[in-house]
Amino acid sequence: MQASAQRLSHLGLLHTPRRSTLADANKRRSAPFFEALFHELYRRHYGALPDSLKCKTLLDRLFIVDSTTVSLFSDVMKGMGSYGADGRKKGGAKAHLLVRAKDNVPCFVRLTPATTNDKSFLHHLSVPQYSIIVMDRGYNSYKKMITWNDNKISWVTRLHPHSVWKVIQQLPVSEKHQKLGVRKDYLIELGNPRTLKINPLQQVRLVVFYDQQQDREFQFISNNRKFSPFTIAQLYQKRWQIEILFKRLKQNFPLQDFLGDNENAIKIQIWCTLIADLLVKIVKDRVDKGRKKKWAFANLVGLIRQHLTTYLNL
Repeated sequence: MQASAQRLSHLGLLHTPRRSTLADANKRRSAPFFEALFHELYRRHYGALPDSLKCKTLLDRLFIVDSTTVSLFSDVMKGMGSYGADGRKKGGAKAHLLVRAKDNVPCFVRLTPATTNDKSFLHHLSVPQYSIIVMDRGYNSYKKMITWNDNKISWVTRLHPHSVWKVIQQLPVSEKHQKLGVRKDYLIELGNPRTLKINPLQQVRLVVFYDQQQDREFQFISNNRKFSPFTIAQLYQKRWQIEILFKRLKQNFPLQDFLGDNENAIKIQIWCTLIADLLVKIVKDRVDKGRKKKWAFANLVGLIRQHLTTYLNL
């Protein structure tokens, strides 16, 4: 504490900034600035997305869409969290992420109140031709799927239980794929004939897959007719990669204490968390390059945390 006080005195500060001072400052600062900073840092260190990903590997073309929720302490950004003693539901912020699988960091993020429908995020996405998008069934948007079809973008998701569909053709499944868990491969007509003006019908693949580890059967749908049924199942399993990212964020940068009780301050703190995660990932990628033994992300975060006020060549 004495050493910290001495450093502050050299800076002309008599004490650390008060929580209320930081809260007032974050109320006035521009949250969109931090949003722009995050996306600019990604483009600078990982590059802008090209117009097309033709002839690239599946991993280079793969993007994962999902969201994570941050429960809040009040009814700010209402929609998530548990009910308090006063019977009012706490607020929540939702971070919608587009993650390029090969980088394992978000390349596009949008923050919304937790009550916002997941489908709305898809209308803000822009990915190159020949991309592959994997998403949970909560993001099923027929209009966006049709747009992706026209733009030569493949998508894979789970069949929603309320979807209306009918089988057009049963496709053959090889013995090899049957042993790997593929049970059925269909060409189906997806959509409700009664709502043709809103959502036109589309022909897609329906793959029925049995996961031995989970002892569960899954139904995957995709607009790609060239992939094998097992490839479609494998692509959806890659979606779990984003859960590791969510775990990394919440374990190393816990969003439990906020320095402001307004939406602007909350968004700034979430953006700062995403920026910190991105910067540490950039450092990790560089120090791990050419090394057989890789750094643990948590260990690197701990090292940086201990040396925030000193110069250290990582």
